[in-house]
Formats: sequence, structure tokens, C-alpha cells
Amino acid sequence: MSDFQTVTFIRNELSRRGLTPISGLGQHFLIDGNLLHLMVEEAGVGENDLVLEVGCGTGSLTVLLAQRGGHVIAVELDERLLEIAQEALARFDNVTFWKGDVLSGKHTLAPDLTHITAERWTRRPGLHLKVVSDLPYKVATPVIVNLWESELPIELMLVTVQRELAERLVAQPGTKAYGALTVKVAVWAQAEVLRVLPASVFWPRPAVASAFVRLRRRREPLVGREEYRWLVGLVEALFRHRRKTLARGLKVAGAELGLKLPGALVSDLAGAQRVEQLTVAELITLSRTLRRPDGTRSSAGKGQAE
Repeated sequence: MSDFQTVTFIRNELSRRGLTPISGLGQHFLIDGNLLHLMVEEAGVGENDLVLEVGCGTGSLTVLLAQRGGHVIAVELDERLLEIAQEALARFDNVTFWKGDVLSGKHTLAPDLTHITAERWTRRPGLHLKVVSDLPYKVATPVIVNLWESELPIELMLVTVQRELAERLVAQPGTKAYGALTVKVAVWAQAEVLRVLPASVFWPRPAVASAFVRLRRRREPLVGREEYRWLVGLVEALFRHRRKTLARGLKVAGAELGLKLPGALVSDLAGAQRVEQLTVAELITLSRTLRRPDGTRSSAGKGQAE
């Protein structure tokens, strides 16, 4: 077999099992060998890397990761595809397959998967944890957010996502794509779009374009974990009123969160600046200004992912 799976290989493997891709699970296979190799190259995968692949499908990318990486944890929800991947990777002894949903809820990673990943990482000192995945569109946002919010020592992500999501991850203040998701991810990592991918490089073809996004962990997050929870609640409340002036947006969001806003602060924000124009740094400063002395917040706005 080639060092990547052609569309003919994938079609034949599915056909002989009487299977077809399930669009509801986001099963669109990247079938361009050059792009698969590019993912591995741009992630800098090497023998000292532990690679987590979410949605391994039939194992097309997994083969390349196993050839270059120290160890690969390949996650797949569909046991039909997992069987194909296990057969394709039978000759490798550095791959752990995990069947199941990477998420146990919208805001929680599957505990068993987190445990296995952490255990593999601690087993060999010096391993670098990376996430390299052609992510299923349906779960891409919560997977990205929850992985960064987790305790896993992820150093880098290189993922394939919908172009629209890629634009949100790298958006600038004042643009339509800029929002709470941008801020959440920016706390932990620096994101860049490496390449936009046409629908033609996938089978079956999706209805939208995709993109490679690389996210590198910051040396230190912009805020600590306790402060992050408070920041997320505030930012999500504010961006529900993104087009309002900051003063008006704060009043409405403050009421939702049960905040008593200092009168002097509201007066200082009497200008025309809108919520969506605030930079990440300005949002963090605002969050620290409003944060309660005990570090708590109201129960409103607790969502952690868009």
C-alpha cells in the first residue's frame, strides 16, 4: 500500500464492507497525499512527539503520523472506520486506538481519553504532546476549546477545520468573525491559517471550503485558570451584544451576570467604541477591573465553548 490512502483505497474498503460515509458525523476524507504529508511536515512531527489524532477515520493520516512520530493515539467514534484503520496500521507498534467520542459533554473531554493521553505522555520523559487531526466539522469547535482548557500539556495543534471556523480563530477586533471563541483560544495559543483547502481535496466533497490551522501554545497563558473562567463568562455575555457601545453592552451583560458596575467605570466608557472592537488585551483588562475580590462570578454565562 502507498504511504497514504488514495480515494480508490478508501472507496474499496468501504464498499467491500457495504458502507458509505455518514455526513452527520462529518465523514469527509482528505484524499490529497501532498496535503496529508504537508500536515505532518507543518506540525513538525518527530520521534519525540506523542500525537493525538481526533477522528482518524480509515487511518490515512494515521499512517503518516506513525511513520514519523514517537507514539500516536488515534481516536475514532465510528467502529466501522476504526476496523479499517486498525487493519491499515497493523504493522505499527506505536499506535494506540481509542474508540469513542472525544467529548463526554459540550464542555468536557472524555475522562478515559484524557487519562490515556496523560499516561502515555508521562511514560516517556521528554515527549512533546501535539494534536494533528482532520477534525470532523461537527465537533471541531468544542474539541479545540476543550483541549486547550484541559490540563493536557499540548504544545501544538495542526488541524483541518471549516474555513469559517479558521477565520474565527484568527480574527481581528472589529471584524464579523471576531468573537468569544477568538478570545478563548487566544488565551492559550497563537493561531495562524496555513492554507485554504478547496472542497475537491475531500471525499465525499463537503459543501464548504476548509483550512489548515496551526495553534502554538504560549509560553504562559494570558490569564490563570481561575481568572480564565471569569473572563469567559464576561466575554460570552458581552459578545451577545457585540454591536452595542461598550457602555451599553456592559450594562446589559452586567445585568445578566449579576454585576454591580462602578459608576465611574460606566462614565469612562461613554464613548462610541463597540464591544466587538475590544482587543483581547483590553477585554482582559476590563475583566480584571470587574472581577470580584473573591474571584467569583454569578452562575450566568457559564458556557465554555461556542
